[in-house]
Amino acid sequence: MLCCCLPDQWWPKTKRAHIEGFTVSRGYFNGASCTTEHSPRQGWTHTALVTTGAASANEGSPLSSSPENPIMSGSSHADAQKSSCKDRCLKDGHVALDIALISGALLARLWVRPEWTAADIKAELKHSLDRWAVIAKLVSGSRIMEDTTSVSDLGLTNGCLLQAIVHQCDVIVEGAGANKVNGYYLKTDRELESCPVYTNDKGIILFKYRLPAGKCYWYFSEDGDLIKEDGDYYRVDSNEPHPPEAGWSHERCPLGRGTALPTVILKSEPSDTA
Repeated sequence: MLCCCLPDQWWPKTKRAHIEGFTVSRGYFNGASCTTEHSPRQGWTHTALVTTGAASANEGSPLSSSPENPIMSGSSHADAQKSSCKDRCLKDGHVALDIALISGALLARLWVRPEWTAADIKAELKHSLDRWAVIAKLVSGSRIMEDTTSVSDLGLTNGCLLQAIVHQCDVIVEGAGANKVNGYYLKTDRELESCPVYTNDKGIILFKYRLPAGKCYWYFSEDGDLIKEDGDYYRVDSNEPHPPEAGWSHERCPLGRGTALPTVILKSEPSDTA
């Protein structure tokens, strides 16, 4: 087993995210107290490590999660260490990026490859946020980093700062066979049938629509001409003021036909009634 040595402890080597000079990955791993230059045969214990986290003013105690502070409770920011792993990361061409919230709080320090895109960084940062927090944008200076833009495309180097614009989402969709439908949905400024229109980061909209015969449905569709069925993935017969969690079908929805149906999770039950 390959190990990465921190002062007085050995840890199993993991992949992908490199933080503050040593390699860790979200989850539980085995560690052992050790002062030798070789990995010990005995004394291994379970210790929780996380990929990313936020610095705390309370001497390292974790920050609680809230709409104003979306950092996931239980995350912790690793102290900078001078280790062989940091040297190896640099030799392998990794770049150290600091990710900050609008408030200025440090969300994470990531060691990333130059070919990593904004989508890769967002996926890694999700480990540091609560379930309902979604990174809407990553900004470098005055430039928005699009999902397909890579670290090398922007010329980001060690120590560069990215600002993460984080929103609380309203709906989570999972399990849809049409993968574009899955993801985190935010309310938009639009309304249909006096209900909000939601959208995910792939441009799919979730909305309520009244057919000419008077029946109401909630739909997942491509944005555009909503009168036509061409852009529809799934629908559910409902006159509720919020999207139903169950009962979805792909009846008369050509883009979702034959695929697995979505699971819809609402952040909270709205108090208003139809």
